[in-house]
Amino acid sequence: MSTPEAQRAINRGASVIIPCLLVGTVGVATYVVVVRLGVDYLLRPSSDLQLTAAYPVNPRRGTAIAIIVVYCILLALMTLPYLRTFQVIQTNPGYIRRGPHAQRDQPPAAQAPKSRPSSAPVPRPPSKNALPNPTPAAAAAATAPPPRPRPQSHLRRHRRPAPGLERFYAKDAFVCDMSGLPIFCPKCDNWKRDRTHHCSEVGRCVRRMDHFCPWIGGIVSETNLKFFLQFVVYAALYTLFMLVVLAVFVAEQVRIGLGRDAWLIGILVCSATFFFFAAGMSGSVIQMSLRNYTTVENLFKGNKTYFIAVYTGPQTPQAAMERPLYPTVTYPLRPTPGADIRQFAILQTKPGENPWDLGALQNWRELMGYSWLEWLLPIKYSPFCKHGARYEYPFGPVLDRMRREAGLSSR
Repeated sequence: MSTPEAQRAINRGASVIIPCLLVGTVGVATYVVVVRLGVDYLLRPSSDLQLTAAYPVNPRRGTAIAIIVVYCILLALMTLPYLRTFQVIQTNPGYIRRGPHAQRDQPPAAQAPKSRPSSAPVPRPPSKNALPNPTPAAAAAATAPPPRPRPQSHLRRHRRPAPGLERFYAKDAFVCDMSGLPIFCPKCDNWKRDRTHHCSEVGRCVRRMDHFCPWIGGIVSETNLKFFLQFVVYAALYTLFMLVVLAVFVAEQVRIGLGRDAWLIGILVCSATFFFFAAGMSGSVIQMSLRNYTTVENLFKGNKTYFIAVYTGPQTPQAAMERPLYPTVTYPLRPTPGADIRQFAILQTKPGENPWDLGALQNWRELMGYSWLEWLLPIKYSPFCKHGARYEYPFGPVLDRMRREAGLSSR
């Protein structure tokens, strides 16, 4: 059984090999559709075909030109977002900055040997008469269940929190733990922004991480999810076109006695395989995007709850010391005289609620843009990449309801 580190190494290696295979497959497909089918069979059938076929093979220039033109258009539409996705992965993958004590993911430590060395003394169980009979209080303490561990935040584990909290409490709401602190990543030694997840394949925290995809050579995140979706949609159309065209002409060649062209059949099989993959991925990404989920979030959407720190409004030092009906946290954690004190209510969503769900249409616009041209071409980044001053990502009606239930005005 492979270890997690071995699996991550396989994924990283696949992210280098698979894009090269895709480029080679597309190159062979272009040769088959344009040259072997479009030119040698439809546009200028050779004399060898005339001699082999049971029926005359006449030139079909209109059909050849139409197939070649449509193929080139679909190829361009598929290639542009793929190259854009690859370019963004290399230049702006959406990584969170590491802290000064960040560590890369390390392979698991070697397991301890199962057998004890022969030179080591073997402990013997104590005899029944070794200790006096325990007292009733000691016996009750021994049989009592161990105390339930309390969840510890980053503030409890460290005497002084890591820097960078001001980026969070300057906003009106942010995802936090039950103590009101932002989520902390010990591997990257930094605070996690909303919807940020640590990717073990790249060893970094990634904004709005969706998944690691070997087909595009890296991580799918907030900066390239739009381009990735455009790629898989156009890839589905591209492979569907080849699947239909090649199936029609392979059947025709068999019918007129030319036999089965191995080149056409090979690309036909590849087209069918990639079509089902691209169509399935397109449907999955579109479905999650309409509900404003990433792949990581979708895995736990049934029972996932979020703690959200919500700004309660301007506070004086005296008012900040009063105990409200809901748990609160006050920033700065160590205020200085004259500091702007901001108090946050720590609210919790219900299981399965998505606080970023804005409705299907608005979710789609936040991902793809606000014009048809942005939907079709890989030009601009997604609108949600422009992180606002009030929120990292726009919150939906769930946060408004939580504010009303807590007695806070919906700002």
